[in-house]
Amino acid sequence: MPSSRWRSRCFSSNYQINNKGEAMKTIRRAAALVFACLACLSFIARGTVAFADTDGQSIVGARFPSLSPDGKTIAFTYLGDIWTVSTHGGRASRVTVHSALDGPACWSPDGKWLAFTSRREHNADVFVVASSGGLPKRLTFHGAYDSVCSWSPDGKRILFYSNRELNTPVWGGSIFAVAPDGGLPARLIDCLGSSGALSPDGTTLAFVRGATPWWRRRYHGSANRDIWLKRLDGSAAVRLTTFDGSDSDPMWSPDGTKLYFLSDRDGITNVWVKPVRGGEPRRVSDFDRDGAVHAHIALNGSRIVCELDGELYLVNPASGEHHKVMIIAPSDLKKNATELKTFKRDASEFSLSPDGKQVAFVVHGEVFAMKAAGATKCLQLTHTAAREQDLAWSPDSTKLAFCSDRNGNQDLFIMKSTDPKQKRLCSSRHRRTTPLVTTGAEEYAPVWSPDG
Repeated sequence: MPSSRWRSRCFSSNYQINNKGEAMKTIRRAAALVFACLACLSFIARGTVAFADTDGQSIVGARFPSLSPDGKTIAFTYLGDIWTVSTHGGRASRVTVHSALDGPACWSPDGKWLAFTSRREHNADVFVVASSGGLPKRLTFHGAYDSVCSWSPDGKRILFYSNRELNTPVWGGSIFAVAPDGGLPARLIDCLGSSGALSPDGTTLAFVRGATPWWRRRYHGSANRDIWLKRLDGSAAVRLTTFDGSDSDPMWSPDGTKLYFLSDRDGITNVWVKPVRGGEPRRVSDFDRDGAVHAHIALNGSRIVCELDGELYLVNPASGEHHKVMIIAPSDLKKNATELKTFKRDASEFSLSPDGKQVAFVVHGEVFAMKAAGATKCLQLTHTAAREQDLAWSPDSTKLAFCSDRNGNQDLFIMKSTDPKQKRLCSSRHRRTTPLVTTGAEEYAPVWSPDG
């Protein structure tokens, strides 16, 4: 049973009850409503929550993998940063640390550098950083979307996709190249395409044409993705794959005679291989769930890495065998986290509106409101680090007075709905809270006059 101080706080400021028995019944009825609501009450509480791995478990959420030239190290994106880890798995090393999203990344042919895409300047641009870490250097400065594809075999150019010339979201991009020490980017081919990869001798570009996004599965139609080849001597582009589904992520074999790629032609995306000079494609991997994405081959052709359900897998190009890479990447958080808390008890006070249609209550210093009848959810009215208390409804049930120490002192505030379609606080989309007094004194326990 609520204390006498609680009862007076809840009711004496709102309306007059002359019959003691009626008052007790009303209190019990309002208390039951609040406790029923608490059974399903959830709201956001601020605190420190560890989303990153801290207990030695393999991470989930590794993205955009890329193999070093010798096939011994993987660069990948995790928690928005670039990391590297041995192909044997184990503890990863962080290469970049920034609040913006970094990735995908791609190794230089000598293994000393990583070119990567970053949104740290508010749009996607190309950057380069030492593979051991350091200060990244920005290479592109256009307002369009620039995303790293690969390096040229001689390491003198970084290939990237950009829609800077046509500026359309799907079909309008092409392959450009920029020097790793900076300079003006140049368009590499005279046709549209993405995912560009140069052959080992640097004469032929493999790229993807099509408008379907990588995450759209089992699409068949005119916007499907196919792999094309174009020599850099000005010859016309030649279509390599003719499947009406999705063929993507072209990867050259070390001798330049074959192209590995991802395809969902069997219903699930796997690694396939096809001779450049003709011949039927052959499936290499045998993933049987969901399908692989974002594949990359080592320069020496020893391994292919791909992403599957937020984890990284290595594929042997010769045998097709694959295995998961177990990665440990303990990390601090870049900002304070939020945690969803559910409270089933501990309402410190409640107040039933004079018209009997709304009930407001306080849980852990925050004010909530709900309909007094038939409600299954409540609405959080305050979101402060301060303590709110001493609730008092106005006589017309449209405003709620309360006490808060949000400004340092115990001051009085009034909240009302500013939603033109809903005047009740418990159902309003927009509200305004205004201070009632601004003195340095301590104010508490508001009581409304009968005329409001």
